[in-house]
Amino acid sequence: MGADGYGEFIVISTSFLIVSDASNSFDRVFIRYSEKSLLGLSPLESFKATVFYKYVYLLASLIFALLFYAYCATVKGDVGYGLLLSSGVLAGGLYSVFISLQAFFQQKHNFLIVAATKPSFNALSLLLISQLLFIGVSISLYHVSIVYLSSSILLCAVGSLYIVRLTAPVRYPNRQGMMAIGKTSIIFLCASLLTISSNRFDIYLVEYFLGLEALGYYGAAVRLGLVVSMLSAAASIVLLPHAASAFTCRRAFRKYIMRSVMYFGVQLLAAIFVYVLREPIIGVAFGLGFGPSVDIIGVVLLQIIFMSVTTSCIALIQNGPKPGDVVWLAVFKIVVGLASMLLLVPGQGIMAASIAMALTGLISASFSVLLTVRRTYPVVNNE
Repeated sequence: MGADGYGEFIVISTSFLIVSDASNSFDRVFIRYSEKSLLGLSPLESFKATVFYKYVYLLASLIFALLFYAYCATVKGDVGYGLLLSSGVLAGGLYSVFISLQAFFQQKHNFLIVAATKPSFNALSLLLISQLLFIGVSISLYHVSIVYLSSSILLCAVGSLYIVRLTAPVRYPNRQGMMAIGKTSIIFLCASLLTISSNRFDIYLVEYFLGLEALGYYGAAVRLGLVVSMLSAAASIVLLPHAASAFTCRRAFRKYIMRSVMYFGVQLLAAIFVYVLREPIIGVAFGLGFGPSVDIIGVVLLQIIFMSVTTSCIALIQNGPKPGDVVWLAVFKIVVGLASMLLLVPGQGIMAASIAMALTGLISASFSVLLTVRRTYPVVNNE
């Protein structure tokens, strides 16, 4: 697969990740209401309520997938591109149902089960692709889109069956409880969509200004950085329950900060490891034709490290007295990111895009730390 083909794959996978990652907002609502026993709901009642809104989210993803396909087929005149984009969006919505189970076991502190189910989608997709290769099928991007949909449908079905069995003994919360959870879910979802879009809109801007080939080189560097990003995702899973209890006393708050620093150190070591071995890893994973990716990987890793700081702060803010602040933090990051990309990317190449996103990450991380200190200090010190 050449750089342009890989650029198309990045569009599919990014659409999938935006939709599936944004659904984590419902899971954070579940953690918030369960850990703090808000509205007098049991963890299972909170879980059933948030899963209901997760299915509403799935329906919304189906509607948007159809709209994206219609737009690409009529306005843009590219049916193939519309099919790839819409399949990524729908697959993300389907997979979001399965993610709910990970949040349930996370709240129960069954981190081994969370870790075991985390790579389910990738493992199943690789299994399906390997079967296609075994029977002699030449894999194209359209096969990849079918694999994405098939994997997400299967995991959605399995997750739904288990969720029904799990929540059958309890009823939905009363109208007041459902409205409260729904309102919080909307706030968290808007914040998540803004935050995730601010982290990934560079993909679409690079494609718009520089084309699919440049996006392929840029995307390869970003994919290599996933080694560090996965550690950030794992750290956020472990930190989230502790963020909910960090406001109970100074000791719990200090414990959360120490854990955050420890995980940051691990991610920093991983980033250094990836940077040192960047040339052979990119050569093996993508081929010798992806030399430009080697040049920008250092800047991309800096961006990921800055994002890990923001992730730890967001977990605290969402469980603090004003969780809606994450919306303003996301808006701030999008404004800074758009300004940086529009100023540096046109005519400057993929290195400029990498620098723009790293600069955005640094500014956003600094702002998130200041906002976190402002919101948490009065609460933790008012014992």
